[in-house]
Amino acid sequence: MQKLSLAVAGPSAASAPEPQALDLSLDLPRLDPRTTRLPEPIRMARWRQEADVRLEAALTAFDDQLVRGHSAQRAARVAVEEVMSWVRVSLEDFVTDGGAALVGAHLRRTEARRWDREADRAVANAERDPDELERFLRLFVGMSHEVSARGFASLVAV
Repeated sequence: MQKLSLAVAGPSAASAPEPQALDLSLDLPRLDPRTTRLPEPIRMARWRQEADVRLEAALTAFDDQLVRGHSAQRAARVAVEEVMSWVRVSLEDFVTDGGAALVGAHLRRTEARRWDREADRAVANAERDPDELERFLRLFVGMSHEVSARGFASLVAV
């Protein structure tokens, strides 16, 4: 098993303590390269570039809404829905048969619910800690990229 462990890095993550520890580790089995073709690295790199552009645009729109005096929670919800929806749809092209078979529907639903709960928490805390939204979205995009590059896009894709 490959252990995928993601952590938020950077000064903004260190300065704001999390109310509860978030276990972001996930045991992923190794896929057999003879039977499962992993996404081409160049395609994953292009996906990541577009994901980062969309993430930055959503964060810029979020900041703009805050400056204009709009509700932080409403602006955060829009940003979360834009980024997460795009990521989930765009990763359909990277789903591998081997990864989908090993993941199964139950784990896919469990992971989706877990990330949705974390999104809800970031939205709920947007007024008090707007940086939490950015940390969450960066972590979600990073996790999505990592699992997809390893052949498990089915964990995230709709």
